[in-house]
Amino acid sequence: MAHAKTQKQDQKMMLGLRVKGFADQFAQFYPHYIRYIISQKSRSSIFGTQIPYHVSQLSSGDSLGHCVRTDSVLDKQGLSHVSEADYVPSSRGMLLASLNEEQRGRCLDVFSRWYSDMGVEKVFYATGSKTICAQESAYFASVLRERSGLEISSVNIDEQSPQEKDDVFIDRLFYRSEAQTASLWENHDLFSTKEPFLDSKMTLAPIHYDCVQGDIESFVGSEGLNFLRSVIPRTEPFTFFSRQQQEELFREDQRNGSVYNKKVFKGSEVEHDTSWGCRSTLIGADNSRQSIMYALQGHGPKALGLNPIVQDFKRSKNFRRIWNDAVRGRYVMTPLQIFGNEQNEPQIIDDVRHVFGRVGIFFLIDRKRCACSYVPYGLLTLRNSHLVHGASDSMYIP
Repeated sequence: MAHAKTQKQDQKMMLGLRVKGFADQFAQFYPHYIRYIISQKSRSSIFGTQIPYHVSQLSSGDSLGHCVRTDSVLDKQGLSHVSEADYVPSSRGMLLASLNEEQRGRCLDVFSRWYSDMGVEKVFYATGSKTICAQESAYFASVLRERSGLEISSVNIDEQSPQEKDDVFIDRLFYRSEAQTASLWENHDLFSTKEPFLDSKMTLAPIHYDCVQGDIESFVGSEGLNFLRSVIPRTEPFTFFSRQQQEELFREDQRNGSVYNKKVFKGSEVEHDTSWGCRSTLIGADNSRQSIMYALQGHGPKALGLNPIVQDFKRSKNFRRIWNDAVRGRYVMTPLQIFGNEQNEPQIIDDVRHVFGRVGIFFLIDRKRCACSYVPYGLLTLRNSHLVHGASDSMYIP
């Protein structure tokens, strides 16, 4: 029994070390990849019409920084596969509420240093009129204000805009369609992620294309590109598929499995309510050939819009044991009720079912210094479904 417990602890430690190794390298190389995506080289490439560069910025000039949450699938070996990089990431408050006092301090100190290094003294933690994470945003802002003394306020950007020449930094937690009155803040200078095209899932696509390899390497180096290719699943614009490739993608194969069953289909637009999260995501293994093609043509509740992407599906390790241990009280679960979120009472899951998981890690990027730090704790989202996301039947563990 003691041997089994020690083995379990060793496995947990090894998993943590592998996630930390991923985070160290991602923090080293990803800020330089952002520089490439923003550059004229990317805009002039074959992806210039795929990434939504045409969408106007939230205000003029460059972003001061970015808070990016990577959503990573962990495979059987504990290796990370980044399915998305979210530039408007919620769940900071959810993570904070799950940590003990010491851990909470370490988490908040990373944010405090990020603001300080960028010269920020006053922050609007800004949601929009339709943003659903306003309660957890207010919680995070109040705890950080209490610890650091930073002048930080959680605001609805449609109701409380910065005054002219105000030096407040708008930490953006709203998508374009969630805010109603852009005129209140469109001339403000200090912003996180002014460029809405960075919200697009299309930004991961260039990484695996040899035709832009040299351009990307001029920013991240060959080592950096090799790393990014190893952790980001192959992501392709559907419009790049020839007719023959589309036929091969959707050809039914009962013996070996159809290709589309091993893919994820996502929208890449940034201006609609369906542009983020899982609202325009279809897992090939969970959907019929007809329903996916229907969505690719722009129809139905999961319509994928212009320039959808096709991404290799990565199956996560089975987190059933962790799920069941959490139900038994051996792991701390995020108390969603304090934010007014609905959550089903989790039940023990039997041995024949697979619990899928993803880990969200927050990376804080200083654009001017091209520097990046990360929060030393992540939020593990678990669900008994291929489509792992924030849902009432999901479980969250720090």
